[in-house]
Amino acid sequence: MLLKRKLFIWAVLVLFSAGLMACGGGSPSKKILGKWQGDIELFKNSEEYKEMEKNPMGGMAKMFMEMIGNMKLDIAADTITVELDFMGQNKKEVSKYKVTAETSDSVTVENVSGKNKGSKSVITIIDATHIKLTEEGKDDKPGMTFKKI
Repeated sequence: MLLKRKLFIWAVLVLFSAGLMACGGGSPSKKILGKWQGDIELFKNSEEYKEMEKNPMGGMAKMFMEMIGNMKLDIAADTITVELDFMGQNKKEVSKYKVTAETSDSVTVENVSGKNKGSKSVITIIDATHIKLTEEGKDDKPGMTFKKI
């Protein structure tokens, strides 16, 4: 009887774990797929924004924030489309990419086409509906925050 109970508990735990893994959405490179909109509110709460505001050229923070608010990303399995409507100009660029590294909460991608060919970006998963995009090796540049749309 005790053995049956232990087997039953073990089976329930296995099924529960499998269910959690199925709902988890898979690898980070799959979680970043979709359409994203620049998230001004999240950026305003970042350390980067606070540092930009302290700078004598504090207007840069507001201009950067406006740029983020007008930016959209569409991340597909092998392409990233960036749309930017800024200062009266609408720009759209499509680049092919490949994943070069992946951790539990980030994906490093390398552009393999377009004018930024060879550049690398790190996409950090903040939560299920927010990501942060930074240029690899450019710690002096602020990251851009996005929300899923």
